[in-house]
Amino acid sequence: MAEQTGAQGGAGTASGTPSPAGASPSAGTVGRGVGAINLGALRGSGRSRPRILIIEVAVMTLVVGVLLTVGMRAYRSAAGAARATVCIGKLQRLHQMVTMYAQDYDESYPPLPVGETLERATRPFVRGEEAWTVRLTPYRESDKAEARVGNPFVCPAAPDRDTPTYAYNAALGARLFPAYAPESPPFTLAGVVQPTETFLLFDTANEGPANALAGYRFFYGAPKQPPFRPGDFVLPTTGVRDAWMRPRHNDAALVVYCDGHARRVSDMRVRLRPHSPFDPSQTAAPDVRPTDPPTEATAEPPPPRSAP
Repeated sequence: MAEQTGAQGGAGTASGTPSPAGASPSAGTVGRGVGAINLGALRGSGRSRPRILIIEVAVMTLVVGVLLTVGMRAYRSAAGAARATVCIGKLQRLHQMVTMYAQDYDESYPPLPVGETLERATRPFVRGEEAWTVRLTPYRESDKAEARVGNPFVCPAAPDRDTPTYAYNAALGARLFPAYAPESPPFTLAGVVQPTETFLLFDTANEGPANALAGYRFFYGAPKQPPFRPGDFVLPTTGVRDAWMRPRHNDAALVVYCDGHARRVSDMRVRLRPHSPFDPSQTAAPDVRPTDPPTEATAEPPPPRSAP
């Protein structure tokens, strides 16, 4: 009897509360004692769980879309800044190449091809030996180095990696202001009055064949401006409607000056400075366009002689 009573007491202690001998667990309960699970209670809790409404799904989708939009915008901005850094590095490398060329050619800048008109002298495709890009070829880096950084005459943000996009300041290769002088020699390094204010090379728009882009004017899409031509320095305005013409680096054009420093230009006020940044002598007005030399048909007649 004592042993039987002790066993029953032990069973009651293990379950937490005394239970009569031979009692079976209630329906819907799995297990005995402390580990028993009430399936009915679980089913009830499942039925009381709140449902996700369509409006909640729409709100979550909207939030995710906004986050993706902000993230992609930040990514594009960061990627654009990285490409601009590489572009500036290329422009500064071109400045070094021009400097090495000048050291070998009496401190002179690369000359423009000789042409009867300024249009022909600054055409984008010229004979190989006359192109400023060909004149700088001996000063390019090794093929292994260029395989890493790319073509030195093409902006890393350009859609076509084989089309040159860097333009040479044509006013350094011949005398352009106030009128083009076909047989004039190029400027020398010492002949540039303000190297810190004079363009040397700049990034521009181009989608056609070219081997020697050269420019001497701004383009900003004004109604009275001549049409865009390869080599123009493009300023971002609402007048520049074609997407391929707009500056590639967050609406800014990149330029390297004659002293070697590079910067981004996006302000229209660059046209309002006292002198044109294209003119090495710093005598031309800011937005003046050089003219062709007068021909015999257009030359002014000599003044009449006075009567004796």
